[in-house]
Amino acid sequence: MRPSTPSTRVKGRQKEAEHREGKRRLVWSETCPSKKRSKALGGTDVQQQTQGMVTSLELELAAGTQELQATTREFEPLDRGNRSETAKIENAICQEELAHCQNAIRVEQVEKAALQKRVAQLERSQQELEAENVEMKEEAAQAQRLQKDLKAKNMHLEDRVSHLERRNLSMQEENENLKKRIAFLDDPEKPFQSEAVRVRERVWSLWVAKSINNIETESALNKRKSKSALSISENLFVKHFKYILCKM
Repeated sequence: MRPSTPSTRVKGRQKEAEHREGKRRLVWSETCPSKKRSKALGGTDVQQQTQGMVTSLELELAAGTQELQATTREFEPLDRGNRSETAKIENAICQEELAHCQNAIRVEQVEKAALQKRVAQLERSQQELEAENVEMKEEAAQAQRLQKDLKAKNMHLEDRVSHLERRNLSMQEENENLKKRIAFLDDPEKPFQSEAVRVRERVWSLWVAKSINNIETESALNKRKSKSALSISENLFVKHFKYILCKM
């Protein structure tokens, strides 16, 4: 026996409907008299006609009810199958969406871990920079103190050098005066000067010349010390300034 398909079932229902319609028309024609008969019989024909119509309607209603029940029974498995297939499709879609959401959650967790790691690195870098900043400030303060000390020493050495220069000038003037005095005393045209006086003056002039030489030597040394101190101060200041710039 060939399995029924939706098209064959529809054709069968159409034939059944046509068969019921033919029966209804047959009942109607049997129960409905002609015009002449209705005029002759009067009220009895009307009652019979009404009864026939009611019977026909009841038969049609019963047939429609049976057809509806048959159609419901026929399509119920298909409806269940369709609901099952729909549920499967919806379940598959939900599973796919769930997997997608889980993948997105894993990606977000990985990104969150990476961001937390980066934040920790930035915090460590910030702490290191703060420590370096404190160290740089301390070094800058130390460099400023050192610069102040070197400036004070430089000023002291400059005062010392100027003092020694003034003393050197005064000693040079005194030396010139002594040389003039010695030249005057060594003049052979003064017979009244005794040999002892000339020797004493000569010893005095030699002592003065030695003192002047010592003073000039000390002045030169002090000048070199002053220049070296100035160069040391400048070099230290430049080095600290470059170090601070590199750190910044």
